[in-house]
This record gives sequence, C-alpha cells and structure tokens, in this order.
Amino acid sequence: MIPHHPSRAALICVSLTTLIAAELFAQFTDPPPPAAYALERVTIVKPGAEPIAGATVIIRGNIIEAIGLDLAVPADARVLEGDSLTVYPGFVDAHGKAPYAFPEADVDRSEIESWAPPRSVQSFVPHRRVVDYLTATGHDLAAERKKGIVAAAIHPEGLLMPGRGTLLLFRSSANIATELVVEPALGPLLSFRGAQGVYPSQHFGVLAFMRQTFEDVR
Repeated sequence: MIPHHPSRAALICVSLTTLIAAELFAQFTDPPPPAAYALERVTIVKPGAEPIAGATVIIRGNIIEAIGLDLAVPADARVLEGDSLTVYPGFVDAHGKAPYAFPEADVDRSEIESWAPPRSVQSFVPHRRVVDYLTATGHDLAAERKKGIVAAAIHPEGLLMPGRGTLLLFRSSANIATELVVEPALGPLLSFRGAQGVYPSQHFGVLAFMRQTFEDVR
C-alpha cells in the first residue's frame, strides 16, 4: 500500500491550478479582431457593370456592407491598402456550371474494335474547348448570380481527357456567350474514369494508357 503524503497532494493541486490559470490568461493575449475592414483603392469587377477603379469595399463580419467611390470609412474599421488588387464581390466557383453542348462522336460503335477505338470514343480529346461550344448568356446564369457567384471555371464533363475548360464572368448584360469569357482556354482536364465498352475501361488500363500517352509525347 502506498502511503498518503499530504504535501504531495497539495503540490499537485497547486500545479494544476497554475496550469489552468495560465490557459485562461493565454486566451486574452491576442487583441480582438476589428469590427470591420475597409479595403481602399481597389478595382471592383461586378457582373453586368464596367470595372470601377479606385473604389473602397467595407466588410463587416461576413457581409459586404458597402462598395463604391469616396466612401466614408467607419471609425471602427481597419484600413487595408489595395492599390494593386482586383476585387470580385462574390464567390468565384472553381468548378462551376454553364450551358454548353459538345457534339456527339460521329462513329458507328458496332464497327469499332474494343482494343483499338478512336480517340473520340475514348473521350481522349484534350484539344476540344468548352468555349467553342458555349451557349450560355447572362440570362441563363441568373440563378448562379442569385447564389452570389460572380465568376466560375467551367470544365468539360467526360472521361479520360474530355477537353479544356474556360473562365467566365457572369455578366447579367451578356447577350451572347463570348461576352462572358474572361479566359478562353484553361488547362486540359484529366480524369481517371475509364472509357465505356472500349480500352481503357478499367482503372489499371487508364493508368497504362495515360503513362504511354505521356511517354509518346516526350
């Protein structure tokens, strides 16, 4: 049986009290964040409007409180210089949606050898661009703007390498698709989803196909 030592118990209590006090004190070592931020002299890009240079953005909490020229900065706001910044007041969707329509491959699948299909059937078409088949207008993207999305990268859907995406600014005033385009072609999209009914349909086949393709390019 271990003998009881009152002095040891007291020492443990003092140590625990010291640790708890230190943790509580540490919570107040950092200053609280400001109530608001003022981002000054930035260029504002809004859908449906021309860019505004030299503007100020007031952000309070998680809300954009005000945007414009010659805004009065609130007394409780921290001022941030933004001389070289371009601000999109909303969400930029890295994998968004917009209407486009790729043409179907004009191939008779009954005449295709499953081990040697054409690239269009494999969905290995990295040269194909979404921007060339884009049908969206500003009206089509109204629901996305309502969600707060102001711009998006639109990537092609498909297998293996279905093509190259595009970057769009969701302008409400766009009457044709080209008026939405900021960057016509993004990098080719790479997928490890196998082709349907032809080589490569299995995961290991896809890996072998991709490796051989890059070896051929090199």
